[in-house]
Amino acid sequence: MKVFKWILRILPLFYMGAIWIMSSLPSNHFVELPDSALDQTIKESLHLIEFAILYVLLVLAFLTRRGPFTVRLNVFCAVIAGLYGLTDEIHQSFYAY
Repeated sequence: MKVFKWILRILPLFYMGAIWIMSSLPSNHFVELPDSALDQTIKESLHLIEFAILYVLLVLAFLTRRGPFTVRLNVFCAVIAGLYGLTDEIHQSFYAY
C-alpha cells in the first residue's frame, strides 16, 4: 500500500515531465489531420483535457497524505495545474513550430 501511495505522489511529476517533453516537439509529431484548421482546433482543445488530467493527478497525490482534503487544497491543485499550463505555453513560444 505504501508503494501505491508513493506512485500516486510521484505521478504528477512524471506527467509534468511528459508534458514538457511533448511541448518541445512539433504539433504534427504524433498525428496530423488532413484539415489543418480542424487539426489546430482539436489540438488546442486538448490542452484543457491535458491540464485537467494534471489537476486530477495532483488531487490524487494530495489525497494520499494525512488530514482532510479542504477546499483550499482543491483550489491550490487547480492553481498549480493552471500555472503549469501557463508555463507550458511560454515554453512552447520559444519553438518555431
